[in-house]
Amino acid sequence: MKTCSICNIKKKLSEFNKCKERKDGLKSICRECQSVSRKQYHQLNKQAAQQYYIEKKDIIDKRNKEYQAINKEKISTRMKKYYKGIKGIRVLTSKIYRQSEAGKISSDKSVAKRRAFKAGVNYESFRNEDVLERDGYICQHCKKKTRPYYKNRNHPLYPNLDHIIPLSRGGEHTKKNTQCLCHQCNMKKSNKNICDQLRLLG
Repeated sequence: MKTCSICNIKKKLSEFNKCKERKDGLKSICRECQSVSRKQYHQLNKQAAQQYYIEKKDIIDKRNKEYQAINKEKISTRMKKYYKGIKGIRVLTSKIYRQSEAGKISSDKSVAKRRAFKAGVNYESFRNEDVLERDGYICQHCKKKTRPYYKNRNHPLYPNLDHIIPLSRGGEHTKKNTQCLCHQCNMKKSNKNICDQLRLLG
């Protein structure tokens, strides 16, 4: 047991960081107090640190580039080893994120952006749910109520975001050019217009 010089509480030796300069080989303050004092120090000196990095940015960048050039192989080996070690964790966390609501929204946005860029048309950032909620989750062709809570996205009544004028025919990815369709109607429509331009005028 050892007493911390700040909180004056007796704690286990495992609660103290190592220090070669001291006789017992441990620091005089416990890890908890050390963490608190570091946070306080960073808060007090935050502006000074930011100002220092702004003034010395060129020097720091140059030094970092020189270090990376000299130790390129060493850094590469270390990073490969690190990513190999956390590969399973990364796969698991990525899978959990993709299944979450935020992950699904992010995936939908990236797919829409990629398709719009590939077609060379204008892109507007919005959530699919914004358009589906605007249309009341009602299919704009068959007027049936879609079922957004179905886990199977291939269900005939699962809501799909449809482009009124398809991207392949020069349609934009905007709220004005999108509508709610059930999966069945969306599959039937494919990249045809089917007189949907009237909705844009209305």
